[in-house]
Amino acid sequence: SSTDPIAVASVLKTAGASPRLVMHIAGESLLNDGSSYVFFLIFAQLWYGYLGLEGIGTLMAIDTISDGIEFMLRMSLGGMLVGSVFGFGLLAVLWVLDRKLERDFDIIQVVFGLTTAYLCYYVCDQIIEMSGVIATVACGIVVNRYGRGLVHDKELMSSYLALVSRSSVV
Repeated sequence: SSTDPIAVASVLKTAGASPRLVMHIAGESLLNDGSSYVFFLIFAQLWYGYLGLEGIGTLMAIDTISDGIEFMLRMSLGGMLVGSVFGFGLLAVLWVLDRKLERDFDIIQVVFGLTTAYLCYYVCDQIIEMSGVIATVACGIVVNRYGRGLVHDKELMSSYLALVSRSSVV
């Protein structure tokens, strides 16, 4: 089972830790969740195979350890690759918006950021059957690393993300 960041985040906030540390804990938990889900699918498929049942959805049959390793690599590395592609695509859109839009339309950057995150998850998880959680985290890492000057109103983006994060906890 992966760790739950809610208790840790509340203790850190109470102790006066920096918001950056709380964000790192939440990001680490997302990677744990994605990895745990991949391992759960592998072992569930192995168990269903042992019982002689069909398995979960349309996932590949995992009968041996090498099948499990291949599945893990496809889910995790494939998710990271697709998430990175989505991240660089979002960077291109943010770059165009940074040069073309007036400062009054900063909310469009926030909408594109959130839309890309949800679209990245959906495409990976539902369409190409890779880890959507790992892909979304990879997308966020790419945008955070290379998109530093492209968001006009960082406070608007932060407050919107904090609002989404609070509503998902409740």
